[in-house]
Amino acid sequence: MQPPRSCWRLLGIAYYRKFRRPAERLLWRPPARLNPARTSRAPADAAAAPSPQQRGATRVAVSLTIDKKPATWLNNQASIYEAEGRYADAEPLYKRSMAIKEKAFGPDQPEVAMLLNNLALLYTKLDRYAEVEPLYKRSLAIIVKAHGTNHPDVASTLNNLGVLYVDQRRYAEAEPLYKRALVIDEKALGPDHPHVADDLNNLATLYSKQGRYADAEALHSRSLAIREKALGPNHPLVATSLNDLGVLYSIQRRYADAERLFRRSLAIREKVFSPDHPEVKQSRDNLAELHGSFSLRSLAPTAVSPELPAR
Repeated sequence: MQPPRSCWRLLGIAYYRKFRRPAERLLWRPPARLNPARTSRAPADAAAAPSPQQRGATRVAVSLTIDKKPATWLNNQASIYEAEGRYADAEPLYKRSMAIKEKAFGPDQPEVAMLLNNLALLYTKLDRYAEVEPLYKRSLAIIVKAHGTNHPDVASTLNNLGVLYVDQRRYAEAEPLYKRALVIDEKALGPDHPHVADDLNNLATLYSKQGRYADAEALHSRSLAIREKALGPNHPLVATSLNDLGVLYSIQRRYADAERLFRRSLAIREKVFSPDHPEVKQSRDNLAELHGSFSLRSLAPTAVSPELPAR
């Protein structure tokens, strides 16, 4: 008997990370790849969506001058389109932003690496995997040259490259990247930083796919503890951790434990998001499939094969 379909669908909620430099005023969103889309939330210093008049003015500015601000606006607007699922609209804006910055700063500057990373994330959503890996590798080379091997931006790109490898079932290549990213972030940011929680989540997702459930549970639990401490008990990323751990329990047929976590995740999301938000729907679907497929009290835990069906 298989776990609920949603468990297979949601297993592997791995965390990409966009670079978030305050000077760039990038849109912030949790560094995870949720289905169908991750929440797009802007920090207090993020630029508000421009009016139509402002958009026209920006287009003129881009055509008249090479400036950091137009490139930043293009990147932010591309992020908005990406969050809305308007991938065809996002791609040319990312490319225009990168062209401006390459001309202004040169092809090997961190500002260009940031945009390479963002474009690679977009191509991942479009399943254009052959184009993704070279972008990440070029981004990684630029960052290492600019900041050295132990910078958090290095960890970000290592994580993203690792997620790509996991998507391609290249698990042996992904694990050392995740582990290296974790070491970098723990050293640079401290063991209780939210980025460390992201790293732990990625490694836990990999272990789940390999059937290493005890290892995965320990990492998911630590990730959850970090997020609760750093972000508060009702943060959306706490809900994501609860959901991930619930999925792991479902795979192990620990249905009562899974239900408890799914319900708590749903409660948080219902407070934060609108009723029709994808993450609210995700939690409701998990509970419905759990209840519809299994009797929590009558089924005992049994061994589960680590092999996952094809996506």
